Amino acid sequence: MGLQKLKINKLYAIIGGSVGGGLAWELAALKPDLATHLIPVATDWKATDWLIANCHIQDAILNHSNTPLEDARMHAMTLYRTP
Repeated sequence: MGLQKLKINKLYAIIGGSVGGGLAWELAALKPDLATHLIPVATDWKATDWLIANCHIQDAILNHSNTPLEDARMHAMTLYRTP
């Protein structure tokens, strides 16, 4: 919607890392003619059930913890370092 408001119809590249890379994949799937190049970095084209479950855990931590940022960081360190 932002690109439409700016009247941008074509991009040279869509670049994103991690979650941004996932968003780049999604944008490329939704609008395949939008960009000439797709450059996803350290990401995958799909989210696994494991990743989706961990996102739900982080959401619960952020919304129900007495120390949400501290607790979310502890969870994130285990999430990001799991093979």
